[in-house]
Amino acid sequence: MNYLVKMIGSALLLYAALFIAREYEKFLGKRLRVCLGFCELLSHVRRRVDGYLTPADRLLDGFECGALREVGYISKAQSLGLRAAYFEVEESLPLDGTAREVLSEFFADFGKDYKEETVKAADRALSALQGCAERMSCENEKSLRLLRAVAVAAALGVIILLI
Repeated sequence: MNYLVKMIGSALLLYAALFIAREYEKFLGKRLRVCLGFCELLSHVRRRVDGYLTPADRLLDGFECGALREVGYISKAQSLGLRAAYFEVEESLPLDGTAREVLSEFFADFGKDYKEETVKAADRALSALQGCAERMSCENEKSLRLLRAVAVAAALGVIILLI
């Protein structure tokens, strides 16, 4: 009986370790999708401002991004505007510090300048965000590989101690 309890406990530990690794993988994927979603948004805004001189309240026309809708940005932006919506949801966004800083800087000045300055700011922010996304993608692969190995090794270590 005691051996059976140890085996069930060991299996649960291994399952928990793999579950934690899987949830972290989902978080990293969501973080990357949100960063890429903001890249798409900045590119869309740049095109709309540069090519069509679209008024600020119509900049989201024709834009759809599931990752930004999932975190609540799109719905807030449709009601509050791009700038106010970002600062409304900023704390809940699953972004790293660099991406958050780039977006905060862009949205802090958004809508206050003329077309040329807005386009230049969008280009700078887009370039910086794309760099963040590339870095996140590389880091995600390394982090996940390491996390899986550590989680399984820790679970197996505990199992060995139990048996």
